[in-house]
Amino acid sequence: MKERKGYCLIVLLLVASMPVSAQFAGGSGTQNDPWLVASAEQLNLVRNYLNNFNHYFKQVADIDLNVNPYNQNQGWVPIGSYQNSSFRGSYDGDGFNISGLYINRGSLAHQGLFGYTYGGRISNVRLANANVTGSYSVGALLGLGKESTVVTGCYSSGYVTGNQYAVGGLIGTLEWWSSMSGCHSSVAVTGLQSSVGGLLGSSYYVSLISYCSSSGPVNCPGPNSESSVGGMIGGTGYSTIRYCHSSSEVTALTNNSVGGFIGSVSGSNLIEECFATGNVSAGSQCGGFVGYNYQGSTIHLSYATGNVTAVELYAGYCGGFAGTNQSGGEGAAIIYRCYSTGSANGYQGTGGFVGRNVAAQIYKSFSTGSASGNNNVGGFCGQSLSNGQINDCYSSASVTAHELSGGFIGSNSSPSQLARCYNYGPVSFSGTYYVGGFCGIGDASQATSCYWNTQTTGISTSACGIGATSNQMTWPYDASTYQNFDFETVWGQDQSYAFNNGYPYLSWRYLVPPGDLTITRNGD
Repeated sequence: MKERKGYCLIVLLLVASMPVSAQFAGGSGTQNDPWLVASAEQLNLVRNYLNNFNHYFKQVADIDLNVNPYNQNQGWVPIGSYQNSSFRGSYDGDGFNISGLYINRGSLAHQGLFGYTYGGRISNVRLANANVTGSYSVGALLGLGKESTVVTGCYSSGYVTGNQYAVGGLIGTLEWWSSMSGCHSSVAVTGLQSSVGGLLGSSYYVSLISYCSSSGPVNCPGPNSESSVGGMIGGTGYSTIRYCHSSSEVTALTNNSVGGFIGSVSGSNLIEECFATGNVSAGSQCGGFVGYNYQGSTIHLSYATGNVTAVELYAGYCGGFAGTNQSGGEGAAIIYRCYSTGSANGYQGTGGFVGRNVAAQIYKSFSTGSASGNNNVGGFCGQSLSNGQINDCYSSASVTAHELSGGFIGSNSSPSQLARCYNYGPVSFSGTYYVGGFCGIGDASQATSCYWNTQTTGISTSACGIGATSNQMTWPYDASTYQNFDFETVWGQDQSYAFNNGYPYLSWRYLVPPGDLTITRNGD
């Protein structure tokens, strides 16, 4: 027995004294000559080189992690676990697969192939058939990335489950000047609380997320589920997001702030040229693109085509594009040059484009789908209040409601304002209490140069706005309609009836149609 122990000790000492190059498939660990990783055993050795920005690794073969000991008990141990033991080097997967990643630590944070990066760089890693379970900050590739971590060209498929918050198909949490680009996830994501996304759970002070996408289903089935669930990103603060899209189906029946692209947006964010096509089912405050756009955040040149349903009785704030658009202490929430084409279904505060607009701004946007609910329902907006502003917008969406509703907007509470807006979609009300062709509740002084088609809506009265016939509202436009519309820079005249059935269309829509945007994972 003593001889056997001595032999084992000698072997361990020999491994420890082995040159680093001999532990890998080659290389010296420099930027020009990275250590080469060709097997599961060599990938596991990467964890021995933490807390150093000058370590470089490059994968040179497909790696199967569905082997002993990495698929036993709690599975793979993430590379890096907290700030003082974090991956800070560079790992280039070079497009090779890592398959069969298995992690089962439902009570522990920072779970993923990499658990914690601090200024690390991860690129071109392809995770196939991953199965990862953790507590919070959980993702197939990375649990938590911070302090200028950079992730590019990575992909994941499989399953990710988080028992708390910040759960994503690729990354759980990305923060503090980090960035990601050219990434995609088809992972089926399950989160039991908040900040759950098909690609990324939570982003905070992220420099840029660009050319990324998600396609896997996102589900929040827990009775303690809270908020911020999105097809691509759960929640974001102080971040810039460009040229991304999601086709993920989102189901979060007890959550609020749920969106087809992103759940909640708060604090000086910019989101532009993004889109979502997946359906959304949520408790309340949900939208085809964003659930809650709040204070100082701007969404520009984006669209949603999915259907949206808010299932909570007596709740609502459901919109084809946004659930709630609300300004706050850090500035105005702004949505402009955006559109929605899906249906919005909720009890109250339901709009074909936005459910509720609170002291916020929406302009040069439109909806073409449908809106249905009990009260405060509109083809474009359910409710606008606290000096909300909606300018240069239109709706062809159909409206089905009981009362307190209108063809364009359900209620427009003083001193909120509407200017240069119109609607022509069919309207059906089962009640007669405060219903109108353009607006259900509002004052005539709150709507400037706003119109509705009395023939196509079937409604001849409205709290505000001007009723007109189809001949007056379609080309050639009657002189009494579209007063103060800017037909040089904002609106186009549909003389050929090719763009909007003869009604004025928004000029930006046909300069560079967002539907023609092509997004690839490599960022080209």
